[in-house]
Amino acid sequence: SAKIKKTVATAAVAAVGLVGAASAATWYVSKSGSADNDGKSWETARASIWDTYFTAAQPGDTILVGAGTWAFTVTWDFNCGITIKGFGDHETIFSGEDKVCPVKMNHKDFVLENVVIERGAIDGAEASLWMYPAAGVDFVAGTLRNCIVRHCRPLKEGCNASAVKFEGVDSGTTMLMTGCLIVSNHLGTSNAAYGSVEVTKGKLTVIDNCEIAYNTGRAAVGLFLANAATAKNCVIHDNVGLPEGQLDKGVTVGNGGGVRMDDGILQNCIITNNSCGRAGGGVWMRGGTLENCLVACNHADGDAASGDTGGVYVNAGSTALIRFCNIGGNTSGVGSGAGVCCSGSGVNVTCVNDIIWGNGADPSKEVSGGTYSYCYLPVSKSGTGNIVGAADPYQDAANGDYLTVRSADFAGVDKAQEISGVAKDLKGTARPLDGDGDGTAKSDIGCVEFNPRATDAAAYLTTPLDEVAKGDVVTFALQLEGFGDGTSMEDEPLVKE
Repeated sequence: SAKIKKTVATAAVAAVGLVGAASAATWYVSKSGSADNDGKSWETARASIWDTYFTAAQPGDTILVGAGTWAFTVTWDFNCGITIKGFGDHETIFSGEDKVCPVKMNHKDFVLENVVIERGAIDGAEASLWMYPAAGVDFVAGTLRNCIVRHCRPLKEGCNASAVKFEGVDSGTTMLMTGCLIVSNHLGTSNAAYGSVEVTKGKLTVIDNCEIAYNTGRAAVGLFLANAATAKNCVIHDNVGLPEGQLDKGVTVGNGGGVRMDDGILQNCIITNNSCGRAGGGVWMRGGTLENCLVACNHADGDAASGDTGGVYVNAGSTALIRFCNIGGNTSGVGSGAGVCCSGSGVNVTCVNDIIWGNGADPSKEVSGGTYSYCYLPVSKSGTGNIVGAADPYQDAANGDYLTVRSADFAGVDKAQEISGVAKDLKGTARPLDGDGDGTAKSDIGCVEFNPRATDAAAYLTTPLDEVAKGDVVTFALQLEGFGDGTSMEDEPLVKE
């Protein structure tokens, strides 16, 4: 019957799918391989990544690439759902040889993992417009995992991203970069030099658990985030916006040493020790949401016309949200504000549940413009629930720690406004907790929730190690400290063989 035929056909399709999944192959490529080998083991490895990708591997397969530097003379367009994995601890290097962008990721199921991508470059013809791809990874679709992108640069000024540029189609294209290090890249010295990591397209872009550090350029030096993309759990530090003397003739200094945000969300990130020549040493915002972030120890030189701000600068005509953030230890040059500055007309910025304290030498310049509620501030601002704090809220600001608050002594414990959807702090601790011991769990102001039951544990031998022989029973003592009330306890010795 038709019904039976349909059932049989469905079962046949399902069986084909299972066979396809089960038959996914692993291919081996090494420097000592041969084109005559079958590529099915390290002993019989093939010699060419591209030949293996193009002539042997099928969608769903994995290509393991051996150690060594693999020179790229053209940009390789990876447009098939295959996984390429490097060898060992980043011992596989894809090099553009200072001539080409080595990698274009161009399929939603393509994965590049555990590879170093270095010395990528854009030549004069490609770099004539800043809409062209990055020098390191041109990212249209797929997943970049546990990779290092370093020493990439434009050969001709005008390329606006030197390491990774996301430019996927907005309609449903997923792009994920996770566990990657983007380090020591140079953006160039022209007006178009933006973003070691730049998101220009792709609303489903996610940048997760990455480190972006020690990059140089004119503006938006660490990360340029736009188009509703998400960057989370990242550390963005020591990126430097170049001063006027190191830029092209007639080019002015730029904004955003660590991050430029035109849109999207920056969540659970640490932005420290970045600098720029103009405004927003840590973050320069035109829109988007900054949530559960630490913005600390950044610097902006600034100028008299545009102001500066070492911490977070929000540009004129912008709508932005800053919530559950610690903003401290930032400094500025000429001085609109060292902590948060909302400049110009048409600014609609809301700061909620933030600690903005310890920025620059003048507390009156720490916050400028914007709307503040449930914030810990050095000066009074109109708004609900704000705490004007004469006391330093940080436990060790003298040594640059603007993350840890003074435990139960901090006036912002259990004083935040509850916000739906913010269920954890920067460290992953659940919100809210009962920090003040009144029996009611409430969120704290700032990016870290005070946990009165957090403990430090130490285990130590009660029997000297040199007296222990094989087969002996060893006794440990366990000491727990930090119960929020200053007490500690030493448990009964634990016996462990």
